[in-house]
Amino acid sequence: LDLTACADVTDDALEFAAKSCTSLQSLTLDGCAKLTDAALFAVAKKTPNATLLSLQGCGRVTNGGLEPLCGSCRHLMALNLSYCGGVNNATLGLVARFLRDLELLHVSECTRLSDHGLGGLSTRCLKLAKLYCAGVAGITDAGVGYLTREPSLDHARGDKLRVLDLSRCCAVSDGAVDALARSCPTLE
Repeated sequence: LDLTACADVTDDALEFAAKSCTSLQSLTLDGCAKLTDAALFAVAKKTPNATLLSLQGCGRVTNGGLEPLCGSCRHLMALNLSYCGGVNNATLGLVARFLRDLELLHVSECTRLSDHGLGGLSTRCLKLAKLYCAGVAGITDAGVGYLTREPSLDHARGDKLRVLDLSRCCAVSDGAVDALARSCPTLE
């Protein structure tokens, strides 16, 4: 179900859709600015098998709604939280704790994120192949370092990462680029 730019969609409408369409696997709600955590509660309860959720620009969404969502929808493989002002390092902690199958994560322009948020992703989301962090000023060489280190002997982080968008992350320097080049041979 794709409701991109349906700015008048409310929590009630999404709750009804989630109740009625329990087989939903993909839900795109980009630009649905009226949606709040109540909508995420409904999605969490009624669509636990969802594999794709996009909330780009849903500025009223907070960790209060994301925690039950991540806890219930553990099969999510793609999550877009770009331009969500409530997203912070604790959000990435929830993602890392619950979404072990995640392959794609968008957090571009989530200005409350920093290096600390990337730490959990690198050690728990071992299938993460595409990470979009454009415009996150809090990411520095230290954050990039989390993505290039081996979290365990069995899973080399850099061997999975294929796409990493750090555009407009102005605190990333040559040293981080060198580490990426050495540690992430699969970058495209």
